[in-house]
Amino acid sequence: MSTRRKQVSQPGPAPFATLVSLHPSSYPDLALRVPRILIGRNKNCTIQMNDKHLSGVHLEVSRADSVIKLIDRSTNGSYINDVKMAKNQGTIVKQGDKVSLLSETKVGKKNVIEFTLEIHLKDDGDKISDKRQSGESVERKKSGESVKRKKSGESVSDVCPD
Repeated sequence: MSTRRKQVSQPGPAPFATLVSLHPSSYPDLALRVPRILIGRNKNCTIQMNDKHLSGVHLEVSRADSVIKLIDRSTNGSYINDVKMAKNQGTIVKQGDKVSLLSETKVGKKNVIEFTLEIHLKDDGDKISDKRQSGESVERKKSGESVKRKKSGESVSDVCPD
């Protein structure tokens, strides 16, 4: 028997990526559809999450072509693969990265909000681009998942104040 997962998304085109919840009974998957997404408690955020531990604007997701960046906008911190992100600086992420909103040491294990990044973008051929901050460019074979390329030029007018 298959269990349908909860998902939060914005209206619009197919998602370019999904933050797949590691705790689906507590937090839904987050479908990422537009080039700039703000996640937090604030009612003007693209994806609003009602959790007292999150900042008004906790995390920003931005996409330019096949490069996806996360920017920590929070007070309590965001983490990629258990490494704390530098505040207000973009960090390029790749397929399978673990994204955590909050730290277990600050909020306890049951309150950590964690996801795995599932990217749906595709570069030419059958390789997914992975451009890291060091400037190196690595290409990996995709692992059989269905991926689609989205048209660039989409915009979002949501502005989420801190």
